[in-house]
Amino acid sequence: MNEFRKFDLPAFMSGESLVFKGAREHFTYVNGERVDKPDGVRVEVAIVKDGTKYSRSEDAACNYLESFGVVVPGVSLEKVKSLFSVSKPVKLIHYLDAVVFGTYAERLTVTVRSIEDIKEVA
Repeated sequence: MNEFRKFDLPAFMSGESLVFKGAREHFTYVNGERVDKPDGVRVEVAIVKDGTKYSRSEDAACNYLESFGVVVPGVSLEKVKSLFSVSKPVKLIHYLDAVVFGTYAERLTVTVRSIEDIKEVA
Protein backbone atom coordinates (compact mmCIF):
# COMPACT_ATOMS: atom_id res chain seq x y z
CA MET A 1 0.00 0.00 0.00
CA ASN A 2 2.96 2.25 0.57
CA GLU A 3 3.45 2.62 -3.21
CA PHE A 4 0.04 4.26 -3.72
CA ARG A 5 0.52 7.93 -2.72
CA LYS A 6 -2.42 9.16 -4.81
CA PHE A 7 -4.65 6.25 -4.05
CA ASP A 8 -6.46 4.80 -7.07
CA LEU A 9 -8.71 2.26 -5.38
CA PRO A 10 -10.20 0.67 -8.55
CA ALA A 11 -6.67 0.14 -9.95
CA PHE A 12 -5.45 -1.26 -6.63
CA MET A 13 -8.41 -3.63 -6.31
CA SER A 14 -8.35 -4.86 -9.93
CA GLY A 15 -5.80 -7.57 -9.15
CA GLU A 16 -6.79 -8.41 -5.58
CA SER A 17 -8.98 -11.13 -4.08
CA LEU A 18 -10.32 -10.59 -0.57
CA VAL A 19 -11.69 -12.67 2.30
CA PHE A 20 -13.76 -11.63 5.31
CA LYS A 21 -11.89 -11.54 8.65
CA GLY A 22 -14.42 -9.95 10.99
CA ALA A 23 -16.70 -6.99 11.66
CA ARG A 24 -17.56 -4.44 14.33
CA GLU A 25 -19.81 -1.43 14.60
CA HIS A 26 -18.53 1.80 13.05
CA PHE A 27 -19.09 5.13 14.75
CA THR A 28 -18.69 8.67 13.47
CA TYR A 29 -16.79 11.22 15.54
CA VAL A 30 -17.89 14.86 15.72
CA ASN A 31 -15.42 17.33 17.24
CA GLY A 32 -13.50 14.40 18.70
CA GLU A 33 -16.58 12.91 20.38
CA ARG A 34 -18.06 9.59 19.32
CA VAL A 35 -21.75 9.73 18.40
CA ASP A 36 -24.08 7.48 20.41
CA LYS A 37 -25.37 5.25 17.62
CA PRO A 38 -23.31 3.29 15.08
CA ASP A 39 -23.64 4.56 11.51
CA GLY A 40 -22.60 1.31 9.84
CA VAL A 41 -20.12 -1.52 10.09
CA ARG A 42 -16.33 -1.71 9.79
CA VAL A 43 -15.40 -4.98 8.11
CA GLU A 44 -11.84 -6.28 8.20
CA VAL A 45 -10.74 -8.04 5.00
CA ALA A 46 -7.50 -9.78 4.01
CA ILE A 47 -5.87 -9.87 0.58
CA VAL A 48 -5.48 -13.51 -0.49
CA LYS A 49 -4.42 -12.80 -4.07
CA ASP A 50 -2.23 -9.83 -4.96
CA GLY A 51 -2.13 -9.28 -8.71
CA THR A 52 -0.85 -5.70 -8.55
CA LYS A 53 2.15 -4.91 -10.78
CA TYR A 54 4.74 -3.13 -8.64
CA SER A 55 7.62 -0.98 -9.87
CA ARG A 56 10.19 -3.17 -8.12
CA SER A 57 10.19 -6.90 -8.87
CA GLU A 58 11.13 -7.77 -5.28
CA ASP A 59 7.80 -6.24 -4.19
CA ALA A 60 5.76 -8.84 -6.10
CA ALA A 61 2.74 -9.87 -4.03
CA CYS A 62 3.83 -7.54 -1.22
CA ASN A 63 0.23 -7.06 -0.04
CA TYR A 64 -0.49 -10.79 0.15
CA LEU A 65 -2.24 -11.52 3.49
CA GLU A 66 -2.30 -7.82 4.42
CA SER A 67 -5.60 -6.71 5.90
CA PHE A 68 -7.49 -3.44 5.83
CA GLY A 69 -10.74 -1.93 7.05
CA VAL A 70 -13.85 -1.44 4.96
CA VAL A 71 -16.57 0.88 6.23
CA VAL A 72 -20.07 0.01 5.03
CA PRO A 73 -22.47 2.83 6.02
CA GLY A 74 -26.08 2.11 6.95
CA VAL A 75 -25.78 -1.63 7.53
CA SER A 76 -26.11 -3.41 10.88
CA LEU A 77 -23.50 -5.61 12.50
CA GLU A 78 -26.10 -8.36 12.91
CA LYS A 79 -26.79 -8.41 9.16
CA VAL A 80 -23.10 -8.60 8.27
CA LYS A 81 -22.46 -11.38 10.78
CA SER A 82 -25.43 -13.34 9.42
CA LEU A 83 -24.10 -13.12 5.85
CA PHE A 84 -20.35 -13.60 6.27
CA SER A 85 -18.04 -15.95 8.11
CA VAL A 86 -14.27 -15.86 8.54
CA SER A 87 -12.40 -16.66 5.29
CA LYS A 88 -15.50 -16.12 3.12
CA PRO A 89 -14.48 -14.57 -0.23
CA VAL A 90 -15.95 -11.08 -0.61
CA LYS A 91 -16.18 -8.33 -3.19
CA LEU A 92 -16.37 -4.60 -2.49
CA ILE A 93 -19.19 -2.82 -4.35
CA HIS A 94 -19.23 0.85 -5.40
CA TYR A 95 -16.20 2.52 -3.84
CA LEU A 96 -17.00 5.80 -2.08
CA ASP A 97 -13.67 6.72 -0.48
CA ALA A 98 -10.21 5.43 0.41
CA VAL A 99 -7.86 6.83 3.04
CA VAL A 100 -4.21 5.81 3.37
CA PHE A 101 -2.74 6.67 6.77
CA GLY A 102 -0.15 5.66 9.33
CA THR A 103 3.41 6.70 10.03
CA TYR A 104 4.62 5.06 6.82
CA ALA A 105 1.36 5.33 4.84
CA GLU A 106 0.92 1.61 5.40
CA ARG A 107 -2.72 1.53 6.58
CA LEU A 108 -5.84 1.69 4.46
CA THR A 109 -9.52 2.24 5.17
CA VAL A 110 -12.02 2.02 2.32
CA THR A 111 -15.65 3.14 2.35
CA VAL A 112 -18.02 1.27 0.04
CA ARG A 113 -21.74 1.20 -0.60
CA SER A 114 -21.92 -2.56 0.01
CA ILE A 115 -19.98 -5.79 0.28
CA GLU A 116 -20.99 -9.07 -1.36
CA ASP A 117 -20.00 -12.67 -0.99
CA ILE A 118 -18.56 -14.46 -4.01
CA LYS A 119 -18.44 -18.16 -4.70
CA GLU A 120 -14.66 -18.62 -4.86
CA VAL A 121 -11.43 -16.71 -4.96
CA ALA A 122 -9.98 -16.67 -8.49
